[in-house]
Amino acid sequence: MSNLDFEFNSRFEEDESIIKERMLESDSLKDYRREPGDFVYDVVAPLAPEIQQHQANMDEILRQSFTLFAEGIYLEYKVAEVGLQKTMAQQAIGQLQVTASQGVIIPAGQKLTTIVLDNDNNPITATVEGGEVVFVSAGTLAVDIKTDGAGDIMNLAPGTSWIFSPPIAGVQKIEQLERLKGGTDEEDDEVLRARWAEKRQKPVRSGNKQNYVAWALEVTGVGKAKVIPLWDGRNTVKVIIADTEGQPAIDALVEAVQDYIDPSQDGMGEGVAPIGAIVTVSSVRDLPVNITATVSLNTGSTLEEATAALRIDADAYLDQLGTQVMDSTVTSPVVIVYNKVAALLAMNNHIADYADLQVNSGTANITLGPDEIPTSGMLTLT
Repeated sequence: MSNLDFEFNSRFEEDESIIKERMLESDSLKDYRREPGDFVYDVVAPLAPEIQQHQANMDEILRQSFTLFAEGIYLEYKVAEVGLQKTMAQQAIGQLQVTASQGVIIPAGQKLTTIVLDNDNNPITATVEGGEVVFVSAGTLAVDIKTDGAGDIMNLAPGTSWIFSPPIAGVQKIEQLERLKGGTDEEDDEVLRARWAEKRQKPVRSGNKQNYVAWALEVTGVGKAKVIPLWDGRNTVKVIIADTEGQPAIDALVEAVQDYIDPSQDGMGEGVAPIGAIVTVSSVRDLPVNITATVSLNTGSTLEEATAALRIDADAYLDQLGTQVMDSTVTSPVVIVYNKVAALLAMNNHIADYADLQVNSGTANITLGPDEIPTSGMLTLT
């Protein structure tokens, strides 16, 4: 049983019939008739459910007073006692490549919209950030945007179609070449509770590895962190972070963690890091893993079904490796094992046999760097 696997046991609430029976059996009422329809019975009966509700309220107050069981705002109150805050939903940011005629001006604050719907079935919109963009000559310029909504759903994929709203005359094309980043969902109670448990079970001491992990996780938006001691010589520490979705952190988040832990990077102890420590904060990097193979299908199966099943299995395997990469206690290199990828094909219920398997255009194991998170890339089965 883990430290979080406890079940709250009711301390006060009783069954309504037990409450009513106890009141009717009171010595103070023994000289009165107490059968249904009698005056005493009719007076006592309505009190039982009210007392039961009061007992339930007392149990709820007791439950919300323990971090192991608290929920919502009460959990936020409890974790604040150890210096933690709930991570709120964050907006996504990115760049669009806009092609326009000479003289076109895209003002700061200009709105854009897509046909992609958010969780409320409304089109996702964004706003131009960082000042106006002026086309001195016809061509293509980068335009910074931030989504108006927040959440992981805002991390729109490359190729998403955008239009200015209202339209801007002279704009010929808008392209999104890279995925938007930084959009994260509001932290749920169980993730927040797990962070609280991590901090309580691994208390901060004077500059050990867990100390740096804890400091990084105290910055809103950081979901995972790992530490590489002495990465560039004596007194140097590298902190690698990911956002709350386990994705690469945006530059602003990296800067926020750097400013919190060691803003001057000169060993003077201007942040929470001890004097003498020179800390460098960086983000994890995605390593797309492309898988290609020639397959023979089982009777009744389709290539689409085989690919979908492989995607699920590959995601699970790569997520497991990504967790190992971000674990500071794992000191040996993390490896994508070619034969384990082959096993995913062998165990696929839609595939009878396979040949010519390649992982990132090769047949060798792939050793991940200390900041590389493997992600599913192109899965091509023929």
